[in-house]
Amino acid sequence: MSPPRRSPWWSSPPTPRRSRGAGPTREARTPSSPSPSSPTTSGAQSCRCWSEIGGRYNLPPVTTEQTIPSFIGAPVQRREDPALITGTARYVDDITLAGTLHLALVRSPFAHAEIAGIDVEDAREMPGVWAIITPEDVADVSMPPTPNPKRSVPRRFPLVQGRALMVGDPVVAVVAESPVAARDAADMVFVDYEPLAVVGDVETAIEAPPIHPDFESNVAYDRSKGDRQAFEALEGEIRLSGVVEHPRVVPAPMETRAIMAEWRSDGLTVHLSSQAPQLMAEQLADDFDLPQTAVRVVTPFV
Repeated sequence: MSPPRRSPWWSSPPTPRRSRGAGPTREARTPSSPSPSSPTTSGAQSCRCWSEIGGRYNLPPVTTEQTIPSFIGAPVQRREDPALITGTARYVDDITLAGTLHLALVRSPFAHAEIAGIDVEDAREMPGVWAIITPEDVADVSMPPTPNPKRSVPRRFPLVQGRALMVGDPVVAVVAESPVAARDAADMVFVDYEPLAVVGDVETAIEAPPIHPDFESNVAYDRSKGDRQAFEALEGEIRLSGVVEHPRVVPAPMETRAIMAEWRSDGLTVHLSSQAPQLMAEQLADDFDLPQTAVRVVTPFV
C-alpha cells in the first residue's frame, strides 16, 4: 500500500527558536497500515496500578470452592525463568512487522515552562518523515482521571498542553520510516520555552500554589487511620510521634516503555509493556472510537 500523502494539518507557525530538539528521545512504533479517519495517535501509555482499578470498578471480593494449597516454605518453580535466563524471552522491541513506522518524542528540558511556540518547518523537510504531531493536534485526546474520590489524578494528554510540568514532558511527536530518521527530525524541532518557577521538594510543594488548575492543592492523596482525638487523650509518661518518609520507587525493567500498534482487518492489535493490559484496551477503544471487542492488547515480557 502506498504511503498516505503528507498534509498540512500538523503545521505550526514559525516562532522564536530557543530550544532545538529536546535531548534524548523515546521511541514507539506503529505499522503504516491505514488508521481510522481521525488523526489521533496514542503512545507511551503508562499502566495504572490495581488500587486505581479498584477505585474505578469497586470490585467485590471473589469467593470460590477451590482449595488453594499453601506455598509457605514450599519450593515454587517460576514458569518464566527459563526464557529469561536463556535469552529467549520476547519483548516488544523483538517484534518486527513489515512497513513499521517509528515515533520519536521531543521532550522538555525544563521542569516547569510555558510553551510559547513550536516551529516544525525544518523537521518536516527531513528525509523519511511521515508526520509531525504538535500539542494542538491531540488537544482532544486524553486519558481521563480515575474516578476515585480519595485521589486527585489530573487528566493526562499525549503531548503537553500549554505548560511542561516536568523534565522529559513530551512536547512534539515525530513519525518517520526509521528510528534514526525520527530522532534526526526530532532534533530539528524548535520549541520556544519560557521557564517558570520550580518546586523541587514535597514539603514546599504542599504549600505552593496548585500546579493543576482543576485541584485546590498539590496533595494527590490524603488518608487517615485511627482516632487522633483518642490518641491525644491517652495518658502516659512516654508518647511517641514521628514522620515516616517513603522513598521514591524506581522500577528497573529489562525493557523501557515500548508500544507497537498494528491495524488489521478485524481491529487494532497493540503490543506494549504494561501491568494492566485490560485498562489499556479500554482506553485505546475510547481514543479511536472502536468497540472494545475490536482492540487486542498483548503484554509480553516486561
